[in-house]
Amino acid sequence: MLQAGSLPGNNEEKGVLASWDGKKWEIVERRQFTDVTGPGGIYGSPDNKTPLWSIGWDKRSVILKLLDKGQWYTYRLPKAAHTYDHRGGWYTEWPRIREVGNGKMLMDMHAMMYDFPKTFSRANSGGIAPLNTHLRYIPDFCNWNNQIVIATDETTVLENPLAGRAQSNLWFGQWNDLNKWGSPTGWGGPWEKDAVKGNTPSDPYLINGFDKKVLHLLADKQTTVTLQIDVSGNNSWKDYKKIRLDANHYQYFLLPADLKATWIRFKTDKDCIATAFMHFSGKPHTPNNTLFKSLADITETSPVNANIIRPANFNKNLQVLQTSENKYTEVDEKLVTVTPTTDSSAQVLRLGKLVKGYTVDEASVIVKDATGTFRLPKGSDIYQTFAYRDKREIESERFMLNISGTFYEVGRESGFIALRPITTHNKKIIDFCTWRGLLVLSGTKKDARADGQYFGNSSNGLWYGGVDDMWKMGKAVGTGSVWKNTTVKAGEASLPYLMTGYDRKKVSLTANIPVKITLEVDFDLTGFHQYKTFNLTPGKPVEYEFPAGFSAHWVRAVADKDCVVSVTFIYQ
Repeated sequence: MLQAGSLPGNNEEKGVLASWDGKKWEIVERRQFTDVTGPGGIYGSPDNKTPLWSIGWDKRSVILKLLDKGQWYTYRLPKAAHTYDHRGGWYTEWPRIREVGNGKMLMDMHAMMYDFPKTFSRANSGGIAPLNTHLRYIPDFCNWNNQIVIATDETTVLENPLAGRAQSNLWFGQWNDLNKWGSPTGWGGPWEKDAVKGNTPSDPYLINGFDKKVLHLLADKQTTVTLQIDVSGNNSWKDYKKIRLDANHYQYFLLPADLKATWIRFKTDKDCIATAFMHFSGKPHTPNNTLFKSLADITETSPVNANIIRPANFNKNLQVLQTSENKYTEVDEKLVTVTPTTDSSAQVLRLGKLVKGYTVDEASVIVKDATGTFRLPKGSDIYQTFAYRDKREIESERFMLNISGTFYEVGRESGFIALRPITTHNKKIIDFCTWRGLLVLSGTKKDARADGQYFGNSSNGLWYGGVDDMWKMGKAVGTGSVWKNTTVKAGEASLPYLMTGYDRKKVSLTANIPVKITLEVDFDLTGFHQYKTFNLTPGKPVEYEFPAGFSAHWVRAVADKDCVVSVTFIYQ
């Protein structure tokens, strides 16, 4: 884009939004942008006075640009996942704002869908509201025959021998179906260790439509941060609260549930390096046990269909290998069992071998990759002797981890540091994949019967559904420790323990000597900050419940003396 200006000046300038007046290019902003559209959608603007919108992102949050009456304005929204953050931009595919019937417009960006008003302008920025967070990788969507049609991009063959062919399909549904996916949950903000000018407001950040909201604040100088809100989205701002920050001293603030506003913004009373970052938590869906009744619970002792599954490479069928009987079958596009002409058992066993990619100790689950070593909650002890697949791509460039009864989403590039929990199922799920646009799970009961989700027989019975049905299995829960009767050194931090994506959170602490244990949180994946210090006395456990709505990505513990200590987190 040299015609529009000079080369990028720093690592954040990874893309560009530029305008063309018929004679020359002019850079609007050097960030990664995708869609450029307006109220006319794919048919173009009805006149030259109509606002124009563009969506993009940077390390802080999603960016919504508005061109109105010749001037550009910036708004910001949360990210629901970090799996779209790759600098090349292709992991976003083509997020966009588009009409989907009945006068409604839908916006999809960074794994979150929004009800987007056609009237969005500088004078009227109200009405935008989150609908869901999702697992589907969505290149495009439209309205057709009074249905919303969503294109999906599931399994690839890139470094993926578990898939014989790439898999994708179309989803057909209604507006109300979108509310049944994941509850709107995400994080982000206008500042992340940024040089800000005193008494200069930040970009507006969306808070409308989210359930629980916590603000994380940090500055390198003593300063007062003023929170301002735009209640109706009419660009009418009023002071809401002032928070005094000491230099390099982390603080958090829980926004009350009854706060009614569309946008929030921040300003400091002096020049400084500041962070203003928010975490939003949604209301978990009630588990739909009927939907998954054919899947065996981890505590059930009756036999299950222990199938390894794989999309074939020589045809378009699903390969199914019943490992207990070494019986090979295939399933066709009608979900009918077919007798293959060739027994491909050896191929499925070779390519689909169940390999354990994590470890478990007395404290919790441990996962490790290039982004670091981390701890996750433990489920039933039965999972330690139960053979199942723990990692597989089910959406393009995105892996699903199935570890100790919980599903987690993790990006190929973003890694474990940016994973998010999806659901705790506590099922005997042995294998899983996406095939022809369906999510397929193995581990069904031998005596299961056809119910609209279960198809097959006592050898190759499988559960079939949509990938975003996972949210209906129940919220993520679990218990685990960073230390469990562990001898620790003074000042040495524990491994990070996952905190994001969980609802009610408690911690229990014990020690063998009088000692101070400090919990530290990482809320933006850039480092840890002191949250709270506990004074422990031998023989007197301390229990602490985190405030409702408090959330961060990771939490860890540090002791001020050598000691033997337990720090256990209980997520419910």
